Amino acid sequence: MYELEAERASAIPRIAIWIAVLGITHFVLGIHTHAMHGLHILLAGLFLVPILIAAQAFGIRGGLL
Repeated sequence: MYELEAERASAIPRIAIWIAVLGITHFVLGIHTHAMHGLHILLAGLFLVPILIAAQAFGIRGGLL
């Protein structure tokens, strides 16, 4: 029981860090060259990581939120 609560509590900062780092990096890099555009697309795909962390910690509600 306590392990589940600790996992949920630690998931919230991890989700926030992933979103902040990806968001800042995604918009700061821009798409000036073709290679940068490819990196931009890769970073957009990595936004699934915080969704998966939330879904694993909080179930379907966390993933949808």
